[in-house]
Amino acid sequence: MTDCEVQLQRGHCFRCHQRWVLGYVDQSVGEYGQFYCAACNDEGPRKRRKSASESEDVEDGSESPDDAGQETQEEKTADEKHVPWPMKAAEKTLLDSSGIRVERVSVGGHMPDSPRRPLRMVFEVAFGDAKRFNSCGAAVWMGAKVLSSFLERRLGRGDLKGKRLVELGAGCGMPGMVAAQLGAQVVLTDVPELRPLLECNVAANFAPASFVDTAGIDAQDSMGSIGVAPAVASLDWESQDDLRNVLQHDGQQTCFDYVIGADIGYDPDVYRALLTTTYSLLTGCVHADDFEAQDDGEQEEGLNEEQLEALEAEKKEKENAKLELLKHVPPSHAPCQPQGRAILALAVRSGEFEDFCDCARESGWTVEILEKIDLEVERGDPLCSPVAVVSLTC
Repeated sequence: MTDCEVQLQRGHCFRCHQRWVLGYVDQSVGEYGQFYCAACNDEGPRKRRKSASESEDVEDGSESPDDAGQETQEEKTADEKHVPWPMKAAEKTLLDSSGIRVERVSVGGHMPDSPRRPLRMVFEVAFGDAKRFNSCGAAVWMGAKVLSSFLERRLGRGDLKGKRLVELGAGCGMPGMVAAQLGAQVVLTDVPELRPLLECNVAANFAPASFVDTAGIDAQDSMGSIGVAPAVASLDWESQDDLRNVLQHDGQQTCFDYVIGADIGYDPDVYRALLTTTYSLLTGCVHADDFEAQDDGEQEEGLNEEQLEALEAEKKEKENAKLELLKHVPPSHAPCQPQGRAILALAVRSGEFEDFCDCARESGWTVEILEKIDLEVERGDPLCSPVAVVSLTC
């Protein structure tokens, strides 16, 4: 499920503790949003936030029922200070398009040097003909928020500052932007159709330094002052040219310290391409034979069933031979040995998660589950699958 959906559903209320009742998920409360039944939802967001954080009871006369759901002037002013800069014409055009929305998502607050702060996420509401992007990547999925939280809590500035990081299948780019705010040098990648959306999200969250100076904005309050704006690049996992462009985006072909991705392990047809691309990004090496026959559509045209089976058997034999060869190459003698690691947030759906991990292990990766988030418990939403954060190393 995406993180920026607002819909009536059943869940477990965080305030009155009723289970399987109708209500909504309030995205502004808690780490991953929290579910409140319709009755508690009607009492207003400020009361829900106080209940969720177990703060002190409201003093007598400090808040009336009439203003329980209204923002204070301080809250409104603080919110507006984070997006004072105008967007370029291209971003304005995108935002004016039907079906495009902007929503505030809070991140950070786990460490003293990483205060709670808002991200402006531009995403698509997929309703009928209003769709602008024909891609499931034009939404903020729960894996993105889980991965963003993990980067803040488990890595932070100490591990990410100055490191080269690339996000695969970035979609709206939330985890990569969080990493950039923590000091990493980030490249956000996805298919060409989603580049305008990624560029729009970067523009919405990283103000140009010149604008910060001339507008008199406090540097600590400017999102642009936290890290360097990520670069955006197209990357088809089956394209050598795209891969080389990403590796050389800053003028020199060097490997990345981290490869990250959220909710990108659901399609078994691209597991091999994903793992090959990840390996190349961590080593800085691009081998033509790694991309051979990624798309055999033309080669398979006109073949009968027997010939197709023979072709498939030949491809599997080549894959097995390559894997067997890699097993006998000592890491110290490997021509391209990864120096970094991949960190992926994957939905734990029946069969799907296990299949991806099995494929990675068969390809020579070491798979380690770093943490597993039960979103039914953390969010009160039984419609959300658990999300596991896994590390891939060679």
